[in-house]
Amino acid sequence: MIQTDAKDERKSASRTFVELMEKGDSTKYRVGVVSWDYKIDFSCPLTSNFTNATECIDRVDSEGRFTDYDVGLREAIDMLDAAPRSGSRVIIFLTDGWVDTYNRSLAEEAASKGYRIYTVGLRLEAPADVYLKEIASITKGEYKSAPTPGELEDIYNDIAKEVLYTSGVSENP
Repeated sequence: MIQTDAKDERKSASRTFVELMEKGDSTKYRVGVVSWDYKIDFSCPLTSNFTNATECIDRVDSEGRFTDYDVGLREAIDMLDAAPRSGSRVIIFLTDGWVDTYNRSLAEEAASKGYRIYTVGLRLEAPADVYLKEIASITKGEYKSAPTPGELEDIYNDIAKEVLYTSGVSENP
């Protein structure tokens, strides 16, 4: 596997996003975490316990050789499906893996349920970025490219401005 984030900046940026949720109206936001590559490593269900969510983020590893986008999307969609519905639902789909499996039907399913997906590609090129752009487009989300891990913090701040402060998002796996 190619190491794309030796300093764990993706984890730091993810923790910062959770902190922004907590600083906002913490009674209205929930976060879940999915760690995957070609299979689910673990997932932490939606919670408003932000300490638990950051502990889950800290458990994410950077091991793995294959990335199955369908596995990660399926788990995130199922997580939202299992939670009581309230407010908008957003998935932030960060990957540093070159895609091995992707089927647009999961993005279409998410869109049909009103789930918006923001995709973030860390050091990715075609075809992975093409698929991430498609997922975001289908779900009315947005694709963000992070050529380096140091850019993730700004990307997450931009996403937070859009989904936490302007649209009243209440859940965010």
